[in-house]
Amino acid sequence: MLIGDKTQKYLYDRAGLSLLGLVSLFTVSCADQEILVATLLNEDTTQTCKNGSVNIEGQCIEDKQKGSCPKNDPQIESSIQALGANHSLLLPSRGAPPGVGWNTQMYWRSANCTALYAGSYTGIPALISQKVWSYHLGSNRWEVLFNGNSDLEKQKSAVDLLRETFKSPRSLSAEEQRTLLKFKKWWLEEVVFKDGHFTMQNGGPVMPRMVYDGMTFNNNFDELIWGSGASLASHFLVQIQAWANEKTIAEIEKQTDQAFTKLWSFSPSDKKWRQLKSDSVSRPRLEPTSGSMISSEEKIRWFGARDPFEMWTYNLKERTWKEDEFIKKKDIVAVNSVQSIRISTNRLLYINTKTSMYNEQTKIWSQLPAPPTPANSSNTLLMFSAKRNKVLLFSPNAEPFLSTFDLESQTWSTPLPDGPPLITGRFGKYYGYFDASFDVAVIHSDKSSSVWVYRPE
Repeated sequence: MLIGDKTQKYLYDRAGLSLLGLVSLFTVSCADQEILVATLLNEDTTQTCKNGSVNIEGQCIEDKQKGSCPKNDPQIESSIQALGANHSLLLPSRGAPPGVGWNTQMYWRSANCTALYAGSYTGIPALISQKVWSYHLGSNRWEVLFNGNSDLEKQKSAVDLLRETFKSPRSLSAEEQRTLLKFKKWWLEEVVFKDGHFTMQNGGPVMPRMVYDGMTFNNNFDELIWGSGASLASHFLVQIQAWANEKTIAEIEKQTDQAFTKLWSFSPSDKKWRQLKSDSVSRPRLEPTSGSMISSEEKIRWFGARDPFEMWTYNLKERTWKEDEFIKKKDIVAVNSVQSIRISTNRLLYINTKTSMYNEQTKIWSQLPAPPTPANSSNTLLMFSAKRNKVLLFSPNAEPFLSTFDLESQTWSTPLPDGPPLITGRFGKYYGYFDASFDVAVIHSDKSSSVWVYRPE
């Protein structure tokens, strides 16, 4: 694997495909999979997904829309199926998004064999922040599910000015006054304050924060959940609303419904964003830079990795938050910029400079061997192959590029993929997912005009 800015040239056919495997090791269809999942601690190591179910991070998820997967391109399908273990290939990038700020993860949607991507661009406020894309590997096609409002990007200078003057009031120049007057007009036309919360006219969040590891997809509910979809600086929205409507902050706060949480969900079925509510008075901090969110059947779990540590569960059916018992163990639990992955029905891995396993059933933490390269929610990609019972940690801006954790032997290794490398470079944006239909890792990059596809050992 070559790491750096060197350009590698490989022979492509007219479709831009590379046939690197001579024998198809296996074929996994979206409609009918049988996947054996090895778990830890001497439990039953067999978990079989049948009748259209698919294995998502160690759980068998019913395909509620069986047969709705997009049609595969025959040439692409045969190329990927022929890919040997520890081999890679390149596909031409077709309409891929540029990569949003601090989100390296795409989210597998079992209902139609696609992966979703969303998040905020770097900057204050978050720009073009409501866009949601869908990618289908079998046809190598992207689709925009929610287009968002790119006009928000043009308001950055006015928002920065307002933030500054709210904090330290001062006299404004004639140019600054004109800037704020234009922004006021835009705010009154584009931002909706109704039913106790803020949305854009299209229903999306107004100024969400960065994603890091604070987004997940729940395949049981078919919802993309964004942990910091509501701006952590929500009081700033109240300030703007009061200023734009010439009202007091107290008047706007009185109209705010405190039942709304920082959580937003996106439904790819009806292509709508919704801000989630909770009857719970106590709620987690949900700081995106220091926590991790992961799905669990009818719930999502939040682990706040910054001291003091916190663990919470949000019930998607009941729409309630519940704080979980947590025993502070600094020598075990990974901290800050942590990434998590589900490896079985009851087990989660949290990885940074350490590898920590949490058993949801016994509520016991265990320390496993540390990764060769630290995981970081803004720079690395964490994936799980249920078929091979391995966790994959990709570090595009570091060495080694690839580290794999074998759950059976509980050991890390650093295989060198055979085939074309992922073109990497400093400050590049990388995002990807593990495709359960083909049992391959898929990585997109703004540093390359190709899609990198890899089958683990």
